Amino acid sequence: MKKLVKQLAAAAASVMIMAVAAPAQELDLSILPADAQEIVQDRLDTRFPPELKSITLNPAAPVGGQPTSITVEIYNDAKKTSDETSEVYVLYMANFEMDWKSVKLSSSNGKTWTGQLPAFQSGDEVVYSVRAMDSSGNIFIQVPCMVEAENEVMTKEYFAGDCVNSGDLKSCESFLPRGCMMQMALNDSPDENLPAFGRLHDLRIGFDEEFVYVDMVAGETIVGGSMTPTDIRIYGSLMVNPDVMGGDTSMDAMLKAGGLFAYSPLLKQFESTGYISDCFFGYQRAGAWAVDTKNTTCISRNTNHLIMKTKWSRIESIGANPSGVLQFIPLGVQVTLLDMGAMKFDGRPMDVARWTAAQFTEDTYFEVK
Repeated sequence: MKKLVKQLAAAAASVMIMAVAAPAQELDLSILPADAQEIVQDRLDTRFPPELKSITLNPAAPVGGQPTSITVEIYNDAKKTSDETSEVYVLYMANFEMDWKSVKLSSSNGKTWTGQLPAFQSGDEVVYSVRAMDSSGNIFIQVPCMVEAENEVMTKEYFAGDCVNSGDLKSCESFLPRGCMMQMALNDSPDENLPAFGRLHDLRIGFDEEFVYVDMVAGETIVGGSMTPTDIRIYGSLMVNPDVMGGDTSMDAMLKAGGLFAYSPLLKQFESTGYISDCFFGYQRAGAWAVDTKNTTCISRNTNHLIMKTKWSRIESIGANPSGVLQFIPLGVQVTLLDMGAMKFDGRPMDVARWTAAQFTEDTYFEVK
């Protein structure tokens, strides 16, 4: 049994990472189920979100009673992708009241974006965040403040009172932040035939001094499925550190620069084997896959929310991240055939988001003069 669980965990991590991360020229898509190949190819072809170059405030020290002009230089790298930045917003709140508002910026060239923040009162403390979307639906988002996890995302009230199971979850798709949890890219063209448990209606990311938090919201309560018949449901998010990759976009470089948050409730019954739990962080080490079950926690509280938190120390062990930007692509997988003897599997992606480039920073802050 221990060997089976080890193979299952390795297979799950490998399939999810290979299916989404591998450069097209290095991945034989024929190994995937037919209905997954088109999705995977699309995510491979469009995996470079907008890149932030600069932010300028005018006046540099905002003054009470006067609006503040803001200029943001942000665009997709034409050397990597044909996607173009299509819209840019500045999200802001005053005095940490979590009452977020937005300003849409305009541009004449698709690279330099301008707008105006409203007048604030003298002494106001303002936190702001740049959010940009490109023509494929990828997102760049700044994560500008720390969550108070025990008072916010890890509470029963958060799970039970926000974006919960219902016949209509459209309300949870607002891109305005929930507290300091910022919305990530969603799937801009989800399969309408997806079962409710597989549809990702909202995705959020946040951080504090110890952890990075990813909140995934499905259409109904997240459960593991069953072994007989085979219905193994895996939720997770690929993470890549672009600073480690540098200019190398090869499969090998991406595997070395990334990792996988993964949650498969069905694995809980095998936890006594000591190898794996229902929640882990998979990453490459010395040319082989390693699984860390100690620094990652997954909590769903029998709801449609799944929060995965991983320690910064685990992420930082992959490599330095001076830009503060990490890339994520949350997804779900349903395995419907698992023959470990013949090493055969089948299934489908439940839902695959677009790419999010999240910049973790507390520099987008000013106190009004």
